[in-house]
Amino acid sequence: MEQPADRTRGGLLRRPLAAWRKDRGLSQMKLAAAIGVTLATIANIEQGRNEPSLSTAHKIATALDLDLDQVIWPLAHIATPYPSKAKRRGRPPEATGT
Repeated sequence: MEQPADRTRGGLLRRPLAAWRKDRGLSQMKLAAAIGVTLATIANIEQGRNEPSLSTAHKIATALDLDLDQVIWPLAHIATPYPSKAKRRGRPPEATGT
């Protein structure tokens, strides 16, 4: 089953990054130049193809005047679409000791 683009790996930063960048009147090229990465790097992050490294996330946060947590938060909390093993086996979670 295919997941929506904004829930796939890297995709959670896609919409916020493009919105944050546009809100500040920056093109992808200007943001890339400001943080010392290629245009392709910014485009790939916004399109959900890549996740930024911690260093790049920090540079993005600084350039866009955001807290690093705002940039990292979507990447750190990707929800899994799969039920826990206990639920798949039909047992309540308390029966597994979790």
